[in-house]
Amino acid sequence: MPSLLPDFSAFLERFVDDELRRRVDRIGLAVNEFGYDRWGGSPASAMRMLVVVRWLYRNYFRVETSGLEHLPPGRMMVVGNHSAQLAYDGMLVAAAVALEAEPPRMLRAMVEYFFANVPLVSTLMNRLGQLTGTPENAERLLAEEDAASRCSAFSGVPVSWPKRVMRMLTSGTLAKKCSIMARSIRGGSASSAAAAATSMPS
Repeated sequence: MPSLLPDFSAFLERFVDDELRRRVDRIGLAVNEFGYDRWGGSPASAMRMLVVVRWLYRNYFRVETSGLEHLPPGRMMVVGNHSAQLAYDGMLVAAAVALEAEPPRMLRAMVEYFFANVPLVSTLMNRLGQLTGTPENAERLLAEEDAASRCSAFSGVPVSWPKRVMRMLTSGTLAKKCSIMARSIRGGSASSAAAAATSMPS
């Protein structure tokens, strides 16, 4: 029996243009023969989702960024003041780094445990390259030089700033000597992940 739901992926594919293809290609994610990276992410799925995110970024939220040129090469963590379940701010920061930074990079979110157990949402998160927010996942991501040179991690877990800092300190990620980047959202415009940065040598 044919599905009553439209093929949403095929619909979005119609809006993938050369700009998005070039940006995603330049991120340079290594994939297997099935088109997935080692974390379960799919560049093709990410590119289709960027169709929606780019429209929101440019036309609905009308984001303005600053400081993207300060993003360091290599591994880093992007930590913000996010304190809600729906991480619109994280989505916009990730969009800025993918759409405007040179070179483009993928931010991999450390998402709340809850979302890993939600049907469909968990699969969507995986296909977009997002990870469950455990210290082990953060350690592995930052330790893998091949991935960390192109990708980054940002905290989207809704906890207070002191608790978030303590989680970083106790997780061991600082022992990897990665750069820690602070980012903020101000008055409807997004400061980039590098607007205010405390950097450690990679």
